[in-house]
This record gives sequence, C-alpha cells and structure tokens, in this order.
Amino acid sequence: MAVVFKNRSLPKHYQALGFVFPAVLLIAWQFFSYNKKTLLGPPGDSILALWNIIRDGTALKLLATSMERVIKGFLIGTAIGLSIGVLMGSSKTGEKMMSASFHGLRQVPMVAWVPLIMMWFGKAGMAQVVFISWSAFYPVALNTYDGIRGIPGKYLEVGRVYEYTRWQTVKKIIIPAALPSIKTGTILSLNMAWTLLVAAEIMTSEPSGGLGDLLSEGRETFNIPMLISGMLIMGCVGYMLNQAAEAVWGFVLKNRPDIIKQGGA
Repeated sequence: MAVVFKNRSLPKHYQALGFVFPAVLLIAWQFFSYNKKTLLGPPGDSILALWNIIRDGTALKLLATSMERVIKGFLIGTAIGLSIGVLMGSSKTGEKMMSASFHGLRQVPMVAWVPLIMMWFGKAGMAQVVFISWSAFYPVALNTYDGIRGIPGKYLEVGRVYEYTRWQTVKKIIIPAALPSIKTGTILSLNMAWTLLVAAEIMTSEPSGGLGDLLSEGRETFNIPMLISGMLIMGCVGYMLNQAAEAVWGFVLKNRPDIIKQGGA
C-alpha cells in the first residue's frame, strides 16, 4: 500500500530552531574570545566595526562596486552559457564541434585563470568582470545542456506533429522543458560569481574598490573585527542574492506553460 505524505507547514516552534545554531555559535565565539591566543576578539567588536563602516558609507560604496561587477559578469556569462548549452544540447553537430573543448577547459580550476586574465585585462574592474563571466558561464552551459538532453521524446514529437521549425521547437518546447535545469545552472552561477568575485578582488595586489578591499585591509592591519565584518556583509548579501534568484525562478516556473499543450497554441 502506497504511503502518501501530506505537505504540512512546520509548527512555529520548529521554525524557531533555525535560530539555535547561530545562538550557540555566538555563545561559543564569546567564550573562546576570552582566550587571547585565538586572536578572535568578542562578537561585540565585530558588530561595532560593522556598524561603523555602514554608518560612514564605506560598506555601501564597496558593496555597490562589487555588485556592479557581479551583475555585469553574471549576465554576460549566463547569456553565453545559455547559448552554448542550447547549441550543444539541441544540435548533434554543435555538440561534436564544441564538446571536447568545453569539457577540456572545464577541468582547469577557475582560480588558475586569474593570472592570465590579469595579464590580458590588467588589475582593474574589467579583469574581475571577465573572471566573473567565465566562472558564471560553465554552470549555466552544463545544466542547460543536461536539461535539454533529458527532455522526454514525447515533447519533441509534438514539434514534429505540428511541423515546427528548429527555432519554434527551441522556443516553444526545448527551453520551457529545460527550465528546471536552467534554474539550477543560473543559481549555481550566481553563487559562483559572488564567491569568486571576492577571491579575485583579494588576489589583486592593488585596491579594487570592492568588498575584497575590506578583507585585504583587515589582513594587512591585523584588524580581526574588520575582517569579520566584511565576511558578515558578504554572507548576508550572498544569501539575499540566492533568495532573490529562488523567488524569481519560483515565479517563472509557476507560470511555465504546459509543454504538451503548446502545440495547440
């Protein structure tokens, strides 16, 4: 006999469990801060440092610069990745032409591209945008390719029955059917872009004008509260970016037309 699990929302006291781990972490942080050998400092120092850089506008200025680079790089990398993924997934010729190079270059660690990109584009913001685009490209391309390859044959048969052109098949069947995989790829790309932006900003020897400068300055001056405040900003912003992407994709997938019935539209 099949067991049916009903989708029930958790009680409020279960939802509150999400605050337990942060509370335990803060208590442990406060406890270990009494040991001078940890070089950690109490949580209050980091919170005060965070408040100071928010109050004087430093955090907003650095965040705006980093966000501009992330958005530019993410959009460029996602657009190219989606195009390549669709080409490889929907065309056997395109797959044969690009598959070996695509999978070969994918094995090179992203951080290994930093020196080469810096040599080509310098150490300014342009190099970081290129690096972000490159890091955002692969998750979208790979997930789009996998999503298209996993489309059931009956969906493609609809296009043949209604004598769709190649473009109509891609637009009305392939892209809508692959949207769940494309969603996964874009969210992974966004997370990758945000994480590696900070890495690229830290690796450059010159000030980048972004959030990476906060970590670099904290490291050079041995300012632990500044380091931790920068990490808190990055973590919070990264979480909000991820939640925003999930919300947008939730709306897109909720309003996705039925693939089978599109042939009658």
